[in-house]
Amino acid sequence: MGNVRALMRYQKLRGENMKKVNRVEKLVLLAVLVIGLVVIGGCGKGPEEKPGVTQMPTKSQKEAKKASNAIENVCGYFPKELVESAIGKPIVKTEGRLPGMGDSCYYYTSYSEKYRQTQYGYKPGGSFIVVVYDTKDFAKDRAYNEKSGTKYESDPSIGMDNFVMRNKINEIWQTALVLGGDRYIRIKSIDKAVPGEDLVKIARKFAERIRGDSSLDLSSKKSEMDKGQVIGESQQAVVTNFFNNLSALKIQNALAMMDANENTKQAWGINFNTIESLKVNKIEEVYKEEWTSTRQSFKVKLEVKVKPAGEQIGWQNGINYRWITLEKNAKGQWLVHEIANNP
Repeated sequence: MGNVRALMRYQKLRGENMKKVNRVEKLVLLAVLVIGLVVIGGCGKGPEEKPGVTQMPTKSQKEAKKASNAIENVCGYFPKELVESAIGKPIVKTEGRLPGMGDSCYYYTSYSEKYRQTQYGYKPGGSFIVVVYDTKDFAKDRAYNEKSGTKYESDPSIGMDNFVMRNKINEIWQTALVLGGDRYIRIKSIDKAVPGEDLVKIARKFAERIRGDSSLDLSSKKSEMDKGQVIGESQQAVVTNFFNNLSALKIQNALAMMDANENTKQAWGINFNTIESLKVNKIEEVYKEEWTSTRQSFKVKLEVKVKPAGEQIGWQNGINYRWITLEKNAKGQWLVHEIANNP
């Protein structure tokens, strides 16, 4: 009888254990199925994308604009090694011009501290190639030069739009690369730094550099701000007041009328402080067809006496000509934006 009871208890316990095992197996199977569905459902689907989030560009618009304007730093954009490779001779010195006098670079093929003797002593200098980033109306220069006997032609070997200028005896005296939108690179030899044919070689090298720069904007279109503007009255009085301040040696007053940062004003302050006397002989409006509601240009004839240092930074004793560009700022003030030694 005892054996029968023991057998019955064993069978009962075995049945309960089997139920537990079955429940565990079912739970395991269910878990496997759930995991399988999750894995299968997730195949081919990337991370969840959040609405409104866009990928940042590799280069900001500000950086791109800066890159497109890099050519205005002539000495930096066209290093002396590039010029040397074109002409096959060393450039012993490079010199960028003062801000506001036009973006240009002098590439000296020779240089001496006693290059030229003046009544005040020796003046440093040498033979050089001048390269200018120019935004003036090239057609104006062409009309003037052609009246003087210059012939304009194009050299297809340069590899981009260009002008080659020859004098009356058929010598090349200047080349120019056309960037579009009234922008040019002018290349000229001073004091027989290189023969005219080398100016064409330099233009070829520069054209290669420009064509290889994908960031450079060569658009020929003018900005929308320049279109359909109403030109106001002449601001010649601003130019008059500016030079009246210089004539009275009120340098700080003149600097206050300039559209420039503090570093540029400091450089111009050094320049203006070489003036001993200045007289305005004539002011005339120029390039009127290019005037806008915020930009005007003038030509000024000056009679100047300067200290010896002044002759080294663009002035000469006697008659000087300056081309002045005025621009109106956001506050509506007309200020001197650019002073150039040539048109």
